[in-house]
Amino acid sequence: MDNTIKTYHYTIQSMKGVRIGQVVLTSTGMFSAVSEYGNFACSFPAFLDGKSKEDIRYYLTYIDTYALSNTIGEGMGYLINQVTNPKEINVFGRRVYQTCQAFAEEILPRLQDMLRRELKEENPELYQWI
Repeated sequence: MDNTIKTYHYTIQSMKGVRIGQVVLTSTGMFSAVSEYGNFACSFPAFLDGKSKEDIRYYLTYIDTYALSNTIGEGMGYLINQVTNPKEINVFGRRVYQTCQAFAEEILPRLQDMLRRELKEENPELYQWI
């Protein structure tokens, strides 16, 4: 059995060709991004053991921005818990959610286009419909 962890790197560009982010994915479910909209990292538990038969790249082609923003937002929950003033918790939590949503809306569609092209090139028959 091959225990090699595969790593994938993508440079995300705006419509004008300006780099707006970099995304790193691993076959064990790690998603990491450095972008103009914030820096985020999270993991998708289905891939953690490295034995999932599904490719994380394929998985990311069909999730929506809401799912991604919630996943990365959950990882930032510890920041919200550090706020001691109850009045500030809702304001800070809303800002975190808005930041995660803006990131997902700008980065995910561009990443999905790149992933679809890459998967089709690797295996045209299997991924002909994505």
